[in-house]
Amino acid sequence: MMTKGTPVRICRVQDLFTRGKATQKVGEVGVIKDLRIADGSGFGYVVEFKDGVTIWFFTDEVEAIK
Repeated sequence: MMTKGTPVRICRVQDLFTRGKATQKVGEVGVIKDLRIADGSGFGYVVEFKDGVTIWFFTDEVEAIK
């Protein structure tokens, strides 16, 4: 599990039809600002981008930048 402050790249979006602005962020880098329970059994991440936009993503939609 990644922690707050970790830089991440958005590698995919699970549901391209309902995720709106999230699909525009594929390939972009942001920073994890918070953790979020995604579906009652797993976690997701709230990611903030350079433009100030924050969007939450499932754990398999982001990859840590080293």
